[in-house]
Amino acid sequence: YTHLGSKPSNKVYYFPIKYIKFEELQKEEFKPKKPIIYDILWNGVHYQFLINYKPKSNKGVIWGTGDTQGVISYPIFSRATWMNDINYTSIYYFDPTIYINDEITLGWGYGTNDNWYLEKIAYLINHILNKQNIDKKNILFYGSSGGGFMSIMLATLFRGKCAVINPQLIVENFWPRYIELLTNASLKENEEFLTERTHVVELIKKEKYIPQIYLSQNIKAERDIKTQLNPFLEELSLSGLDCTDRIKIDLYYDELGHNGVPNKEKCLQTIEEQLNLLLLDNEPNFTPSFDKFLNYSAGKENEKFYMQDTYQQNTYKLKVNFDKCGDTYINLYFNDSNCQNYADDLLGGKLRVLKQIEPMEFKLDTLDFGVQFSKQYRTFQLYLQALNPVQLLATAYYKYEKPEYIDFAFAFIKKWVEYSKDEKNIAENSFIFNDHVVALRAENLIYFGQICSKSGIWSNELNQFLYNILYHHGQWLYNDDNYTFKHNHGIMQYKALIHISYILNKPEWSEKAKKRLLEQKKHAFNSEMVHVENSPVYANMVAGLFEKIGLFLNNNGDKLGEKLISDMRKNYEFYDWSVKPNGIVAQIGDTGNIPGKLYKDKEEQKRKTNAVHKTYPLAGYYFYRSNKSSDEDNKDTWKMFKAGYSSVTHKHCDDCSFMLYSKGYEIFVDCGVYGYTK
Repeated sequence: YTHLGSKPSNKVYYFPIKYIKFEELQKEEFKPKKPIIYDILWNGVHYQFLINYKPKSNKGVIWGTGDTQGVISYPIFSRATWMNDINYTSIYYFDPTIYINDEITLGWGYGTNDNWYLEKIAYLINHILNKQNIDKKNILFYGSSGGGFMSIMLATLFRGKCAVINPQLIVENFWPRYIELLTNASLKENEEFLTERTHVVELIKKEKYIPQIYLSQNIKAERDIKTQLNPFLEELSLSGLDCTDRIKIDLYYDELGHNGVPNKEKCLQTIEEQLNLLLLDNEPNFTPSFDKFLNYSAGKENEKFYMQDTYQQNTYKLKVNFDKCGDTYINLYFNDSNCQNYADDLLGGKLRVLKQIEPMEFKLDTLDFGVQFSKQYRTFQLYLQALNPVQLLATAYYKYEKPEYIDFAFAFIKKWVEYSKDEKNIAENSFIFNDHVVALRAENLIYFGQICSKSGIWSNELNQFLYNILYHHGQWLYNDDNYTFKHNHGIMQYKALIHISYILNKPEWSEKAKKRLLEQKKHAFNSEMVHVENSPVYANMVAGLFEKIGLFLNNNGDKLGEKLISDMRKNYEFYDWSVKPNGIVAQIGDTGNIPGKLYKDKEEQKRKTNAVHKTYPLAGYYFYRSNKSSDEDNKDTWKMFKAGYSSVTHKHCDDCSFMLYSKGYEIFVDCGVYGYTK
């Protein structure tokens, strides 16, 4: 992709991702022709493996990853480029403990007390090796620091061998802040770490096997020696196990201490030597304990769970977790058969912000984001500042996979950012930061990020860029000074803030948004659950906003979601009464007689109730609709009488007004509405 700009960047390696559910594991051969990431979903956890398969080799190196601090997007695979420097199959694994919360960057494969992730990783590696016909005696586990710890543990489980650099050997002896983060992420209240998962010697004692360990230790990493290596040797000496020829410690000198590792050439030489070293006490018929246990535990009892599971394809978590927010909660303006034509027009110099507004000729390099265009110039400006063209391009890319769409969308966002940073522009253009625009723009940016993530388009630059801009939008929406109470825009604001709070893991933003939304709901609907604005179309729109928020919260385990959904269903009953038998919504208040509003789906025109009359005393409505039990529902007679109101919003001088429709004809009609023009 060219969207990283004209300057040469550091090399960024992209690998395609293949998503597999655990129950489909047997179908996959794991013999890719080119390097690929396999993302295996097992009991709600993503286990990710980067595999470079060498069909002419019967040997393999299993690579572990240590601390991911400073990394923005996941998964990350340490020394991934080294796969090109060896003639053996490479299998890289990523520790999903990192995904448990935003703070943790080193998890040692712990997972939780109920689910030891490293054991699951061992099972999956074993399965992959079996598919590739690679014998366990012909593999080497390799890693440094936390990756070195996991390599020793895996070598123990496999009865195998490993080569490690400055590994942790007793997790609890590592830096206290890392242990505190792991504790908060992995342990429930009153739980303690299980030592066979955090102490190498404890697992060795449990398995009654010492793997062959080649341990490279920097003599300048004094804390490692004091808190890891020496206690490990002491524990090993007290275990009573025979470690003859099992462990070799190779000391070296590097001023960088724990982070100082041998150069690449030395490491590759070590890998070559240790991989080809004869494995002592090879047990050809040995079946690892994890294999027996997990084969059983992953049996029939789990099939039901997987059938119900929703497979989220995005795993780029910590900074921007787009899998928390689906496009079903965002209003898509261009998701139709004309989408590709609109996107091509945009690339060809025709700026379209809504389907209903004619496009404007433009060049991105010279585009003035403050432009006044079309007779509906305020509407054009609103949706331009909301970055609707970005939504269009993202939708088109997801449908048609043309890279230039996503490139242009990214360039468009960056161009807007330049414009929005200018204090003069902010002072002169109220549409850059207002309640409605910021809410729409935030959701369009979320949608863009989600499409990139789903499609495997990712980089540290893109992740950090979106994180920064969404964080800024979240702060703006969270600020009470920008909050619009007793208005639809306030609902839109906090709908967007809830979405941002989940993908950026800002629960305090979500809690405030939910509190404000309940206040908005109390203001927006009376006790009959009729919207207080005097317009059925607005009522339906606002109820739809609340329902989408409810669905989002419900899908993310928040019980408030169920309440919102239930209440909005009551409002839809009012809306159904306001729809005439021909499918057109009654022209009450600011609901206009808009061509094309006729429901094409016959089910939408049918009655939802057998009742003939309905009165809403507080809202001031009476409805009648005949019920002839006929397939020709559009031949019903329908009446509406209005006398009263709960608020003056969108209120016309229409007290005691009425409408009548009968047998396919509108007999008494409303004369229409005034627009917002002067």
